[in-house]
Amino acid sequence: VLADIRLLDPEGQLIAAAQPLTDENRRELAVLPAYVEAVQATHFQVGTPYQGPNSQRWTCLLTQPVFNASGARVATLVAPVRLEEFARYLNLPSSNTG
Repeated sequence: VLADIRLLDPEGQLIAAAQPLTDENRRELAVLPAYVEAVQATHFQVGTPYQGPNSQRWTCLLTQPVFNASGARVATLVAPVRLEEFARYLNLPSSNTG
């Protein structure tokens, strides 16, 4: 169900990803509203669904901010979930994925 798992720096730039990304993909991710929202999250959240820039698949981000011992944000962990695959996992009709 998870499309990838990614780590963003405090400014929202991609530090690491389980799946390799091109420089173009990195630039596209940095300006997606869902990623801007993720970097502003103060606790775990399920983000607003969006359509991927290349695939047009409906996706949402599971977001977990990462803080150091002093309470300063050091990173954001995000996991994109493709809603179509999630719907199949739940046995929902494909018409409900939007």
